[in-house]
Amino acid sequence: MLAVFAFGSNGTPLPTLSLLDAMPSDSSRPRRPRRVHFQNLRLTAGERTVLRNRAHAAGLTVSAFIRRAALGKRVRARSGHLRLDAIYQLSKIGNNVNQLALAANMAGQVTAEELLEETLEELRAALAKLTE
Repeated sequence: MLAVFAFGSNGTPLPTLSLLDAMPSDSSRPRRPRRVHFQNLRLTAGERTVLRNRAHAAGLTVSAFIRRAALGKRVRARSGHLRLDAIYQLSKIGNNVNQLALAANMAGQVTAEELLEETLEELRAALAKLTE
């Protein structure tokens, strides 16, 4: 990559430009502004560890995590693939149990319906815990 260096009238360096910046983008969507400014941050070892752990839990780099948190954006821990799969499977099971409860109610099997309703409530409680 060929870089072009420029200096302002007071001798301070201007942001570095590259040929890639000058080339038109092949997509029609507007480009995001480039982040060219740096901000140093002093942390204790414990603060640094906490920051890294929280960024990792959110699936972000430390820079992205700090940027979002500082700008007031919501930063949430990402759900793992297994957790999402468990939520999906519980939803399917709950739907099936609900259909069975409806069928039992229509057939007049009150005891089966009560059992199925209890099971459905337990599944809903488990799903609610997973989605917290």
